[in-house]
Amino acid sequence: MAELQRLKATVLFTDDDVEALRLAGDVLADQVEAVLTRRNWSSACTRPGSSS
Repeated sequence: MAELQRLKATVLFTDDDVEALRLAGDVLADQVEAVLTRRNWSSACTRPGSSS
């Protein structure tokens, strides 16, 4: 846990960042499935050896 705290201090990660991430999660919660579906489709189209 101490290592995580040092890392957070190194990158200036604060409680404000935690709150911003929580708010973003609330805003995007109902869009997770669409984002993951689109991401998986996009990845499939750009994999080496894919036909596109």
